[in-house]
Amino acid sequence: DVQRKFPLLTATAAVSESALRLRFAMLLELNSALPTVLPLVDLRCCHQQHTLAYALAHARHMIFHTVKVDFTHLVLDATAENCSPPSVVIDRVKLDIRKEKERAARASRATAAAAAAARRRGG
Repeated sequence: DVQRKFPLLTATAAVSESALRLRFAMLLELNSALPTVLPLVDLRCCHQQHTLAYALAHARHMIFHTVKVDFTHLVLDATAENCSPPSVVIDRVKLDIRKEKERAARASRATAAAAAAARRRGG
């Protein structure tokens, strides 16, 4: 049951503790270097082999979530514009007039449909 629920856990059971520690140390080192490297990488060419962007895209499972989120926030902050939020002005008089016209048009269509149905019945 444990093997079915946690296949990676059973796969690492065969790996020695020192090897696991070494792998984790490598992941820590990689993820500590990424915040300084990522801003310098052109991630648009992640589909071109033999580029750093391609290697990072294929190694994304080794990049810690916090590194990804911090980089995303860095990009969003760098590309954000400092401007006031848009304002919306609603003219309630024009809105009421438009609603009244729509109600009148619906009523007119309903009356025309009822008259057409009465003609078809022969009345």
